[in-house]
Amino acid sequence: MDNKQTGRFICERRKELSLNQKDLAEKLNITDKAVSKWETGRSAPDISMLEPLAEALDVSVAEILKGEKIEKEKLNEVSDKIIVQTMKKSRKKIFIGAFSVLLILAIIVGGQFLYHYFNSVSPEDTERIIKSADFSSIEGDEDMEIIKSVRRGKYYAFLMKNPDHDEAHLRVFQADKIFKDRFICTGGTSAQTGGIGQYSYSENHLNTDIFFGYAVKEDVYRYDYRGAECERPVKDGVVLDFMIEYNHTWTHAVLKGY
Repeated sequence: MDNKQTGRFICERRKELSLNQKDLAEKLNITDKAVSKWETGRSAPDISMLEPLAEALDVSVAEILKGEKIEKEKLNEVSDKIIVQTMKKSRKKIFIGAFSVLLILAIIVGGQFLYHYFNSVSPEDTERIIKSADFSSIEGDEDMEIIKSVRRGKYYAFLMKNPDHDEAHLRVFQADKIFKDRFICTGGTSAQTGGIGQYSYSENHLNTDIFFGYAVKEDVYRYDYRGAECERPVKDGVVLDFMIEYNHTWTHAVLKGY
């Protein structure tokens, strides 16, 4: 069905019957604006309106679809052709619509995959890990080195340092939601070399405390944990202890003496 041709036919037939748009609209229980849109080709009659419209204009549905009068002896033949053509066009529109939806979904999904891949890093890719940790605001960021790393479940903790500066830096990475073997930097903090720093955070049912330090002189360090005093050894002056609890409460681990 050609909307403009059908619209002209409706308009011409309406005028032949001495009806205005409002008269035709009342016969069909619709608004005259709907009739106006049909006649100007801005829209087409809904399939449910074809029979009432044909009756109101004293024509056949086939004539409305074709947009012109059809001789009675040719009506059946033309009707069959129109039905076949209409079905083909409908199928084509459905196919194009489905293809468009699939294409949009493919672009969205593909974009998500690319975003997650290029914003995550492999835990073995030292250079990318340091760049992802974003030390751009720290002097000597290009000379940063990874001193130690610890993995706990879907988390990685990296202890980093520039050999010429007096700060040790902690960065925490979390497994990507799509690429489980790749990780995204989610936070971190710094501490003076020779001391021990603490980084704590909570996520859903997971609660974490991380103790970290470099060039620590003591053999052990101490912390309070839920009212009890605990201690852990310091090996080669490096501390990177990753404590996780999978419950609703904070771990309540607090360093002593730092």
